[in-house]
Amino acid sequence: MPLALGDTELEGGRRSDKAAIPGNPGKELKDARSAKIQFFMKGRGMQGIVVPGVILYLYARLMAVFFPPGVNLNFVEEVVARWAGVMVAIGLVFVLRTSKQAPESENTARSKWDLLLVFLPLTPIVQYTLLNQDILTISDSLFLVAAFAAAIYLLVIEVPQWLHRQVDSSVLRGLTVGLLFVTFNMAALAEYFTWHERGDRLVQSVILIAAVALCITLYRKERQLLGALCAGLFVVTGIQAVLQRDSTETERASGDGRPMVADILPAQTPDIYLLTYDSYVENETMLQYGIDNSPQEIWLEKQGFRIYRGVYTVGPESISSMGRVFGEKERLRESVSGRNRVVDQLKHAGYSTAGIFPTDYFFQGVGGSYDESFPRPGSAVYLLSMAVFEGEFRHDAHFDKPDRERFLAKKRSIMAQPGERPVFMYTHSGPNHSQNSGRCLDDETQRFGDRLEAANLEMREDVKTLLATRRDKIIIINGDHGPYLTRNCHGLYSSEYASSDVSRLDIQDRYGSFVAIRWPQPQVTTQIKIDRLQDLMPAVLSVLYPETLFPHYPKFQKTFSAHRATAGVTVTSGIIDGGKHAGEALFESSAP
Repeated sequence: MPLALGDTELEGGRRSDKAAIPGNPGKELKDARSAKIQFFMKGRGMQGIVVPGVILYLYARLMAVFFPPGVNLNFVEEVVARWAGVMVAIGLVFVLRTSKQAPESENTARSKWDLLLVFLPLTPIVQYTLLNQDILTISDSLFLVAAFAAAIYLLVIEVPQWLHRQVDSSVLRGLTVGLLFVTFNMAALAEYFTWHERGDRLVQSVILIAAVALCITLYRKERQLLGALCAGLFVVTGIQAVLQRDSTETERASGDGRPMVADILPAQTPDIYLLTYDSYVENETMLQYGIDNSPQEIWLEKQGFRIYRGVYTVGPESISSMGRVFGEKERLRESVSGRNRVVDQLKHAGYSTAGIFPTDYFFQGVGGSYDESFPRPGSAVYLLSMAVFEGEFRHDAHFDKPDRERFLAKKRSIMAQPGERPVFMYTHSGPNHSQNSGRCLDDETQRFGDRLEAANLEMREDVKTLLATRRDKIIIINGDHGPYLTRNCHGLYSSEYASSDVSRLDIQDRYGSFVAIRWPQPQVTTQIKIDRLQDLMPAVLSVLYPETLFPHYPKFQKTFSAHRATAGVTVTSGIIDGGKHAGEALFESSAP
């Protein structure tokens, strides 16, 4: 439809031959400028490109305020904001060079199908929620999903409706849905592309453009189809998340799971200190990284510790490893938080118990069940939300992380002044494993070496503090699993790695451990054998209850989660099953 401005008709950007422009040149220029201004304010170039570009830029700035440093913050600052600028520039060029009036947006009316658009950006939120049920309560899960759903509804449904006179609603809705879907999926993308702290801008740009273009195109032409696809993806992803979560719970150990508490008094009640240093392994493994940790091991032996060689864990992560140390087969997070058969038995024997940690990781979603737990658990909803906003699920992401001095002061106050009752204390600190993005940093091993040095100093101070008291005590120093420094510095998934390529070092790097124990009466414990980390507590109980057997204590022989840790290669009773060194001992130091 031609645009009539006074006596002037413009068709296709050219002056029509049907009428001449009478009057003085000044009025002609004024009318022409008026036409340009009206087109600029109402034309499709303004509604369809410029205004959405401005809004996209505002969204990027708003996200930058709330997002913590990480993949998503770099994404909105370096990718989204720049593409917003490109949209504005292209839109302005289109507006200023075109003189044909474009029609108003045809998609301003809100329909029932628009509500289904909320499901697309909500899909990754529901997926993350289902996969993190170990730290979220039912009320936490409902609140988290409801909060994100409300925010998505506001941005996807209401904002375009409020601005339908200034912007093409179809463009703004498609743009917002695509942006939120990519942003909330960034954590999954970071895992797939092995991004850490910063993603690939080209890959992110391609994914963003593809998602936005698809959403806009389908919204304008096949709105019902787009709504159906959003709802369908939501349902399918939810089902997959449930199945994936359930599959991790299928691995079980032998034992009937009945309570272990024996209604007898122990023969002796020495204090028990379980000092776990995350990702700490024995020197046979350290040497293969180019690190010689023998001075620390020699120092421990001089302090009266016995180092048990060739020890490995059956679980490749902290929760799966230490949860089973306490004799539990399932609900492993509850186990490390103090709700386990060993702590129950010690409480029955009159022990006061303490779980002292540098973060609230072990308490998330379950709380602490020790007599004294530190720190107090924080909000799992906040933790998961910040992980989504960051765009990466980091292994060291914790809500409540007190400063290091508070943690050290807390645990050493218990070590130095144990109280009148016998004490059991479990503490878990560094050096910690690699950043687990799926790609090793250039200086990954050096970083671990630096953290190891700090952990060794902490260990020496812990031991000195404990030896300064005169009470009988069992001091256990152990690692929980390996540091993940080989291959991809992450799990070796069966879908990505051939089991035939997995070496002895790859297995030690994930399942390797360290155990050094200072017994109150070393001559009585010479016959104690520890092959697996999960043999620790039966050994301790055998000292407290020398005449008592605990037949219901689970026996763990085979490594768990090998399909995602070592490409399916397992270890049974210290012997490798599969891989380059099939049939051989996991540790040469323990080989017959």
